[in-house]
Amino acid sequence: MGYFYKIAQCDTFVFFDDAEYTKRSFIRRVKIHKPNRVNEDKYLIVPLQKHSDFANISELRLLNDINWQRRIKAQIHQSYSKSPFYYQLESILDTFFTNEWHSDSFSNFGTEIIVHISNMLELKREWIYSNNLAITKHKAEANIEIIKKVGGTEYVSGIGAKKYQTEDQYLEQGIELTYSDYPVYFKKKDLPMHFMNKSVLSYLAWFQVEEIQELCFGSV
Repeated sequence: MGYFYKIAQCDTFVFFDDAEYTKRSFIRRVKIHKPNRVNEDKYLIVPLQKHSDFANISELRLLNDINWQRRIKAQIHQSYSKSPFYYQLESILDTFFTNEWHSDSFSNFGTEIIVHISNMLELKREWIYSNNLAITKHKAEANIEIIKKVGGTEYVSGIGAKKYQTEDQYLEQGIELTYSDYPVYFKKKDLPMHFMNKSVLSYLAWFQVEEIQELCFGSV
């Protein structure tokens, strides 16, 4: 949900699809609740074809096997079929996990899910793919190059990026650097702690869209 919180703070959202894939990230996995165990979680993981350890996200390819889609659909069903708003997940399950996907591009699959859910949450944004921007820099310099190419004035960053970027780099280019305050915001809303770091799927299963908008994006 923190990812969608960041989307809610933006006018333009750039998918950094030509960034290098990192194994321990949440790029191809999310946490959901275990069936009938709200205080325990499990990962949903999208399986990939064998790839280089230094592959960019845009180079990753899905397995050519519908079984993994059906397996993920079954896992989601097991965890949330008894939740009050399970029906809100049906368009996601039917669109992305029922029939064989039309492309083996992992980037395409992931971003289409994100846009689909953003539309459900009425987060209508301008979507841009960095792979189309011919970025030449790396890390913080790459972010700055992207922002300048799309005409941005402020960059909303995840907290994890603090380790490799400094505010001065952005200020020199006339760009305001803001770090997402989602963990602080989450605690202010008094949401049950078992929703912390969970997938947006968990929220859609337990809260109506209007409630999610108020709880998670109300003061953004």
